[in-house]
Amino acid sequence: MSRTSPSPAATPGAASSVRHTRWLAAIIGGLFLLLVAGFIAMVVFVKDEVRINPVGPIAAAPGLEQGGLHFQGTLNVWELQGRMAIDARRQAHFELDMRGPSGQPAPRDLAFSLALATPDGSREPLPIPHESIGIGSYAASVQLPAPGRWQLRVGFPEVTGVLEFDAGR
Repeated sequence: MSRTSPSPAATPGAASSVRHTRWLAAIIGGLFLLLVAGFIAMVVFVKDEVRINPVGPIAAAPGLEQGGLHFQGTLNVWELQGRMAIDARRQAHFELDMRGPSGQPAPRDLAFSLALATPDGSREPLPIPHESIGIGSYAASVQLPAPGRWQLRVGFPEVTGVLEFDAGR
């Protein structure tokens, strides 16, 4: 009579080992799928707005009775540095200087938009016409409809920069 050895799967220790290996493979596979889902979610939920940061005040002076702000940020490939000041009649004046990654100024015909909006979205954004005042430099002015918190929105096709400011009076 010949004796056959039991198959590895038939022994209790081997069955437990196979079960543990399957669980480990399932856990690693599940974590991998979560990682892939996370990358997909990043594309879906990525915001196309970036904050433009105020970096310092501009003191009140004749013609700029409410003072203003120096600000800067990075929008797409452009480094933005600007100034915003408000006069006694709530006329806001903006000056923007844009430089590329190697320091080159933005072209005079750079396609971007400016708009004035409220942070809570209670008003329709007000487009602000701007003009080139030199290579890489632009200027715009707009009458603020009311005192309070406002946003300057600098729009490029890929991203919109948002600067929040207060027009107190």
